[in-house]
Amino acid sequence: MTKLVLLLCVAVSCVLGTSNHPTATPPTSCCMPEQWEGQMVEIGAYVSDGHAGTFQGPITISYDKKGMRQVTVSKLSYSAGLQANMKIIQDFKGHMQYVINGNTCTKSPLTDAMTPNCIPDGAKYWGGFYIGGPDTQLPCNRWLYTSKGTNVSLTVTQQDCYPVLETEYGNTPRGGQMASIAFTSVRPGIQDPTVFDPPSICNKVSKEHPHHQLQGLHRRAMNILRR
Repeated sequence: MTKLVLLLCVAVSCVLGTSNHPTATPPTSCCMPEQWEGQMVEIGAYVSDGHAGTFQGPITISYDKKGMRQVTVSKLSYSAGLQANMKIIQDFKGHMQYVINGNTCTKSPLTDAMTPNCIPDGAKYWGGFYIGGPDTQLPCNRWLYTSKGTNVSLTVTQQDCYPVLETEYGNTPRGGQMASIAFTSVRPGIQDPTVFDPPSICNKVSKEHPHHQLQGLHRRAMNILRR
């Protein structure tokens, strides 16, 4: 089952990544603005301990490099019938992470450094193309790279380096996983800075931790473009 899922991921990556100019001169790798917001629509599959499943749903992200903070709000549905509504606030300046799940808030130290949203060094340029019709062209570049054992195909706009599509797949200690993400309504700046403020329920922090699988999934979503 693991091999089947990974083969499917390879096929999806190849289809989404077809480029008009795979041998074109590579452009300089780019970084996104220091402040931006957007929507991610994610669909994926995983195999863990011989059990396979799928997940899908929207994720809202606010990224603030200047303020050293990041927030994701996700509403994911799993094939097993599980619904996951979760908000994660990462305060890199204060080295603290808040996971809000329903009426509970889990607070934990944040030891990772915040990295910019850049195409990583060593990424392979796979060509330029445009999305849309002749009158509504969106010029894009596609990059391939590997991060911590995960294969990533990332498409960004040629202007301003905004994310458009991402496909990632790889093995996990207990199986394998893949995900495809489409980015929509991406815009520069932070419209509402209060989105980074922990809610009042975090004043009384719960000792209960989110389900390990959901915790890992949302951590991966927060790390998109931060490899």
